[in-house]
Amino acid sequence: NEELNENGKSYLDGVGNVKVKVVDGCSLAAAVVMNNIPQGARQVLVCGRLTKTGYAVVRALCQRGTK
Repeated sequence: NEELNENGKSYLDGVGNVKVKVVDGCSLAAAVVMNNIPQGARQVLVCGRLTKTGYAVVRALCQRGTK
């Protein structure tokens, strides 16, 4: 649960200055989905209940300019 561990913030605070990006499973899954959507796609239909992964995909699509 992210609320319990604050997305790994307490771990990073304890380790010090580390140049590593912490990615949770949902962000990684969203990146895999985004890499499988063609760059030239202008529209994408998202169906079903939106989860944290779904929201991450939709956000990335919007940033890319995809409807």
